[in-house]
Amino acid sequence: VLLGVGGIAQGLCVALTGLAQGFGHVLVTQSLTRLAGSPQHPNGNALILDYFGRSHRGRALALHFAGGNVGTVLVPLTAALLLTVLGWRATLFWFALPGIVVGLIVMTAITGEREGSRVGAAERPRLGRETLAILAHPEVRLVIAAQASAAGGRGLGTVMTYVPLYLSQELGLSVMSTGALFTVLMLGSVVGPTLAGFLSDRIGARKPVLLTAYAASTLTTVILLNVGAAGSWLLPVVLFVLGSVVYAE
Repeated sequence: VLLGVGGIAQGLCVALTGLAQGFGHVLVTQSLTRLAGSPQHPNGNALILDYFGRSHRGRALALHFAGGNVGTVLVPLTAALLLTVLGWRATLFWFALPGIVVGLIVMTAITGEREGSRVGAAERPRLGRETLAILAHPEVRLVIAAQASAAGGRGLGTVMTYVPLYLSQELGLSVMSTGALFTVLMLGSVVGPTLAGFLSDRIGARKPVLLTAYAASTLTTVILLNVGAAGSWLLPVVLFVLGSVVYAE
């Protein structure tokens, strides 16, 4: 129910963005969109891990993430076409519909608990107490710190925001060219997590995969900024590799 309602609310907020009359309206509706979609990763991942053992954990999460990115692969070129024909408001209305439909499907077709797995009143989690218990582990604190710094420096939102701006504003590429290259980047976001997930299960360790992904992300970002328009023939290759390693996290 939480995931389904979140998906429906996300779709509605995207549609409301299409009615915005100024920056403040866009800021509010987009913030609400992110709020509505925020339960997806913790709860969606927990739902998946409930059905897969540790030996298949990497590939299960990887396929879940890569599957979501398949939709993102379809967006840039579709959006570029719709923007050209319909304008940005109508484009957002059309993009709002799949979220609403999928939210309804999640609510009606997926059961979040197995039979007999309901938590008794005495076992219900307590936010403050359990959060402090989790943060008492030094390894967990280090992982959270690493995640926070990575998300701020080269996280998924950062890549999706600034790479298209770099292509369009710094390199002066057209809307269609930017959309095509962003599609190449997102193709990497499907391939990279899939390979990383299977590899982490195969070797039975996550740390080497993470370290490799972080190092390769940094190197590829530096290459992207130095290729520039002069090496436009290299841009698709660099962006595909960047998408693969950044999203492998």
